Amino acid sequence: AVSVTPQLIKMFVSLGQIAAQAKIHEIALNVLCGLNNMSYYNKEGSLFVKHRGILTDFLIRLLAVNNTAITIETLGVLGNLTQYHDVVEKLAQDKHVIEIAA
Repeated sequence: AVSVTPQLIKMFVSLGQIAAQAKIHEIALNVLCGLNNMSYYNKEGSLFVKHRGILTDFLIRLLAVNNTAITIETLGVLGNLTQYHDVVEKLAQDKHVIEIAA
């Protein structure tokens, strides 16, 4: 099994940002699938949970990408993170999230 480390989370976020900026949607989707798996199986106290603020910021930025598959996968990861009140508050205050919800 692969251990989730701070470096792994940072690598996923960096790779996802680069892929989204370069409009390489296939790689961005693969990154999101990995994050979706990690977010689904996260446990309180895990590094994924501890880095949820960084991950939420990254995911919110991905909502601006004009690609339906990326938006759907991003919302899936965010949905897994909404069990945490701080994530819900951050989402409720962001204009991209509000626009999508409207």
